[in-house]
Amino acid sequence: MDEEGWYSVTPEKVAAHIAKRCAGRTVVDAFCGVGGNTIQFALQGSRVIAVDIDPVKIMCAKHNAGVYGVLDKIEFICGDFMTMRDRGVQADVVFLSPPWGGPSYVNEEVYCINSMMSINGDALFRAAAAIAPNVIYYMPRNVNRDQLAALAGPAGVCEIEEVYLNGRLKVLAAYYGDLVVATEGEGANDDDGGGAGGGCHGRNGGGGGGRRKGVGKGAGKVVGANGPDANSDFFMELDYD
Repeated sequence: MDEEGWYSVTPEKVAAHIAKRCAGRTVVDAFCGVGGNTIQFALQGSRVIAVDIDPVKIMCAKHNAGVYGVLDKIEFICGDFMTMRDRGVQADVVFLSPPWGGPSYVNEEVYCINSMMSINGDALFRAAAAIAPNVIYYMPRNVNRDQLAALAGPAGVCEIEEVYLNGRLKVLAAYYGDLVVATEGEGANDDDGGGAGGGCHGRNGGGGGGRRKGVGKGAGKVVGANGPDANSDFFMELDYD
């Protein structure tokens, strides 16, 4: 694993939690890095297309996939994700975890997806949506949540999940398409361990009960978003040791 891989790889339990929503589907990991998420997708029975522009990262990801015994479930492509549609790549889900610009992002009060990454965040989402009907955006905890909600469009739904490690908010995961597990007025269930309860709210307000479970211990409220004018917060604690 190279130096960047050490600080950018998704924690294994978080990657496993995200991968469960995609079990059995074809998933494009658009910025696979050293393979942390790619491996967890494969362990959930998904066919994975792992893309990275850095050949060193691809080499590391292949090695790590071999260690986990899932090398045969993954197609590796060394190239620019933004060209994948032109190359005929299609999938059920695209997982977006683009480079955040290095560790200095934590010093920003609000992280803008359109100015603080090397690629425009809106354009990246559109490229993903052209490949698959379902998208996951893995973003820093200080990201502008209204920007993430706006990507769903006026009639769409976005679920934004706060991920906590040992009681501290670490990252956000935004889900689009049928990966959203709770819609307005509905609850959702998972079998991962701890729990979260609350209501789901969209552009027109409203809300509903429901409980869902997270990785290990946790509790939070569930809030959806239907476009840029909606309440865009979705809380889900995933505390574990």
